[in-house]
Amino acid sequence: MNNISEKISTANREGIQMLEDLAKNVYGGFEEMVWLNLAASKASVVESCRRAQTLLSAKGAQEWLTMQIEMLRLPTEDYAAHTQRMFDVVFGVHSEFAKCMDTMLASFNKAVNAGQIGIDASRKSVKKIIEVEKIN
Repeated sequence: MNNISEKISTANREGIQMLEDLAKNVYGGFEEMVWLNLAASKASVVESCRRAQTLLSAKGAQEWLTMQIEMLRLPTEDYAAHTQRMFDVVFGVHSEFAKCMDTMLASFNKAVNAGQIGIDASRKSVKKIIEVEKIN
């Protein structure tokens, strides 16, 4: 019986450790998302100022329009790269979360199986005791 309680305690300790690891991973992902967004907003402000200065240097309407069209292409590429990095972070956190959940489920199943083994052993013992009592 002591062995069963040890298995359950071990499974609980493993579960708590996994929850701690999962929390660290989720918060790490959140920190990375905040950092990415701050870096993107900073770059956006710097780039907007640079573009405004460039547009002010245009000599005519045609040159201004050409600059404007060229400048529209750059943010799209930056946005796509930023979005890709965000998806990488989200999918990384999701992957770690799924691994932790799988491991926790396996630990829970071990604990349940250990408990079932204990129950089965207790039933056998009780049956033997009842049989011995019936004989006496």
